[in-house]
Amino acid sequence: KRYTTYTPSPTTKTGRPRSEKSIIQEVEDFAREFENDCKSNPDLEKRLTVNQLSARWIAEYCEMQLSPTTVNSYKKLLEQRILPRVGPVRTSEISPYSIQKFINDIFITSERLDGKEGKPLSSGTVKKIHITMSSMFSWAVSQGLMSSNPCENVKSVKNKRKTRDIKSWDAEQARTFITAMQEQEISTQFKLFFHIALFCGMRRG
Repeated sequence: KRYTTYTPSPTTKTGRPRSEKSIIQEVEDFAREFENDCKSNPDLEKRLTVNQLSARWIAEYCEMQLSPTTVNSYKKLLEQRILPRVGPVRTSEISPYSIQKFINDIFITSERLDGKEGKPLSSGTVKKIHITMSSMFSWAVSQGLMSSNPCENVKSVKNKRKTRDIKSWDAEQARTFITAMQEQEISTQFKLFFHIALFCGMRRG
């Protein structure tokens, strides 16, 4: 579907007020021409690329409705992360699967811009990329440029926590500790604490 708005001029070229009948006629003529254009160009939106969509989104929505800081953040993500990979792709070819694959790939293979080599993008950065794309496609749907938002069912990614080797005492080390503790002037409260920690396998956390 395609949508548009049209506002006829309330005055003539000479500045005189127009009649209601002439205004209605102009609107009906425009609606008829727009409908014919849609019928003669049914694949117009199918030729729209992500590059073209992003330019329209920034100019027609972001710069009109959002703060300069937010606009600059969107532009940076588009220019550095999104458009180099999917810019030439037609919006009609974008699917939830292709977006999910894009999110996964950019998390694994993209170079960091802060110089930290050997580390993947943070899950926070990937989430911002996901949100930017989803906002753009959501706007496209609202304008009739896309039938659905392919980001809606896409899952973001998370950085895996590094596992640490947990070192624990063996039986002999535990006995040595208990013996040493008994020989020291330690309050019963702390002795009870250490016994509980030792025999319950408790650790800092």
